[in-house]
Amino acid sequence: MSERKPRLNLELVEKVAALTKAGVSQKEIGSRLGICRSSTYRFQKEAGLHAWSTIPSKAKERKILALLVSGMARKDVEKGTNSTVHVVRRIAEAHRTPRHAFVHRPKRIPAGVLSKLTQDILNRRDHAAELSRKYGVSYERVLQLAHAVLGCEQLRTGRMREPLSSPFPQKWPSWKAGMK
Repeated sequence: MSERKPRLNLELVEKVAALTKAGVSQKEIGSRLGICRSSTYRFQKEAGLHAWSTIPSKAKERKILALLVSGMARKDVEKGTNSTVHVVRRIAEAHRTPRHAFVHRPKRIPAGVLSKLTQDILNRRDHAAELSRKYGVSYERVLQLAHAVLGCEQLRTGRMREPLSSPFPQKWPSWKAGMK
């Protein structure tokens, strides 16, 4: 014959609530009071408590959120603020912060370099890979800039073609378009 569930009595609920507020785990509470973990959960639920009742203060929550927004990994935030995984995850999900530690923010191109690079793209001085090496800008950024400056959706690849050429309509410098 199986044992019956312990009856919900106020004395037991109060003991479970006191131990939960003291930070004792469900398993430990169950072993101290002679009840199983699932009964401990039911008593916590009856008392209006959660298994991990470590609800951070507003100041700690703001600190956790600031670290998450800055791009720090959840695991590092947990260690740095002495919080639990559950607290950090709950705050991250509540404020919809990105899950990944690194949020990509492209490096700004200095104004002088940007104007020289734009002129080289307009005059088609070299291929995108060479321009990225020359100016210390990523290849993807050079391609993005070339698409924006030349007004074309696709560029031809390969060394055998004219640098930054496209089969689609694009903007040409006035001296190359025959309009002097």
